[in-house]
Amino acid sequence: MLDQVLRESVDDAAGWAKSVVKMTVGSQSYKRLPGLATTEVLDLYPRVFEDAEFAENQSEKIRVFVTERMSILSPEDFSELLRSAVKQDEWLLFVHGAVLGSFAGFLHLAIFGV
Repeated sequence: MLDQVLRESVDDAAGWAKSVVKMTVGSQSYKRLPGLATTEVLDLYPRVFEDAEFAENQSEKIRVFVTERMSILSPEDFSELLRSAVKQDEWLLFVHGAVLGSFAGFLHLAIFGV
């Protein structure tokens, strides 16, 4: 997955100069760039996340970024964002709602009768 993301990033970074870069470094070398980047990222990954201060700074930046972006969403877009986030587990929410609703109904019947 990381290799695919980095492949797209390399292509995006090269942009309109992609063919020039391929001619300069060679087509095979260009194809190996994402793999080399993946190796470097995986080597760097443990050191980055071991640094508590760095992680805290980054989390604050991410919080500010997400807050800014979420605040500009219309209510409809925000609703769609939340819906897409839970869509995969939507059935589970329905099951929980049905079970809890049934329990509350039976409890009501047990306490108050009909």
